[in-house]
Amino acid sequence: MFNYDAELMAGFVVFAMVTAITPGPNNFLLLSSGLHFGWRRSLPHVFGIIVGVSIVLIVMGLGLGQYLEANPAVHQLIRWPGVAVILYFAWKIITSTSLETSAKRYRPFTFVEACLFQWINPKALIIMLTMISAYTTPEYSVYSQLTVMVLISTVAATVATTSWVMIGVNLHQLLKNPKHLKVFNICMGLALVIAVLPIILNN
Repeated sequence: MFNYDAELMAGFVVFAMVTAITPGPNNFLLLSSGLHFGWRRSLPHVFGIIVGVSIVLIVMGLGLGQYLEANPAVHQLIRWPGVAVILYFAWKIITSTSLETSAKRYRPFTFVEACLFQWINPKALIIMLTMISAYTTPEYSVYSQLTVMVLISTVAATVATTSWVMIGVNLHQLLKNPKHLKVFNICMGLALVIAVLPIILNN
């Protein structure tokens, strides 16, 4: 039914799982959401990431990826709103004072917000460009290869997003102490800053 290079796709499975599960802006935000808002209120954020990643991958595979590779200035330009948004959320996390206060002052990502965030998420854009350039081949139909890649990415994103939210949920009991929570929030905020630091320093 689908025509694709089996060896390439086997490598893609590993790449998709590793890049999805490792720390980055999405996962740090999900961890914080699970901690502050719980499992149910974080689900729109989870589904938004899964759908958003799939849409970005499809659009990249259908031509945008080649355009961004040919026009690096445009690629650099769309990175900066993502960096600004990530730094803003890093500050919000660092300045959170208690679980109760955070739940009242802030709200979790909506489905649409999480979906749209993938278009300005620097890590996601870089990963998608790498996926398209490294794991597709002109020998097979781009539509067939994209379909398989989207299915694999959806599974990887589902495993990763739900895992990070559950880690946050399970940390809730451990971080009811305001001092412990403050240290955790500072670490998570700084982790978000570190996640975008290479992008800032390389420009």
